[in-house]
Amino acid sequence: RLGEVMKCTILARYEKTPVDKLIGTMVAERACDVICLLLVIFITIVLQINVVGEYASVELRKLFMTKAGNFNTTKLLTVMGIFILAIVVFRYILNRFSHILIIEKIRKIIRGIWEGLTSVRFVKRKTAFALHTIFIWAMYLMSIRIGFYAMDAISHLGIRPSFTILSFGSLAMIVTQGGIGAYQLAVQKTLLLYNVSEVDGLAFGWLLWIVQTIMVLVVGIFCLILLPLVNRKKNESHLTHP
Repeated sequence: RLGEVMKCTILARYEKTPVDKLIGTMVAERACDVICLLLVIFITIVLQINVVGEYASVELRKLFMTKAGNFNTTKLLTVMGIFILAIVVFRYILNRFSHILIIEKIRKIIRGIWEGLTSVRFVKRKTAFALHTIFIWAMYLMSIRIGFYAMDAISHLGIRPSFTILSFGSLAMIVTQGGIGAYQLAVQKTLLLYNVSEVDGLAFGWLLWIVQTIMVLVVGIFCLILLPLVNRKKNESHLTHP
């Protein structure tokens, strides 16, 4: 998404880090988010298998099963075959024509991306990295839990429905840019499991999405204004104390 590109561009400008390595770290960061999301989904199902089990199976069936209810093996193998073939051909081209300048530049970019992907192994403060990641997802969860108090119709809901909304809402965020449309619908369908009306469920979905979007806009603009000032002070500090 555009935000990932902007993040890499801004960091490359202010931190003087090669863009290719930043792309790798961005992918590694998203990989950590995927692990956290899978963990949240697992917790959701374990805590309330009787409520969300059938709903989760239906959603997964839409992704991996045919209309007849059988696993779409042919489609999966075809996609995997094309993917593997593309990797083999691409690698052959890189090795065969490495003497060409543009190919060498591509090889250099790929090496940088790989270094970024493996950068998690070299994080000096691994505990802090893990705690920050947990904290971020905990705040996602609590924003939903506290948000229930904004509407009388759902103020009685607790932490378990919060996990469910976080699980399926996060999947909806992946489907569309910023989750617009899909996120609200996912929240609505999720709240139906807890006997919340479609109108109230959709309203709460829009409420959550609007609050998150406004927060990103306000804090994002503030940080963009603050970033050059902080960076300038840091540079001045380096010049004063080499």
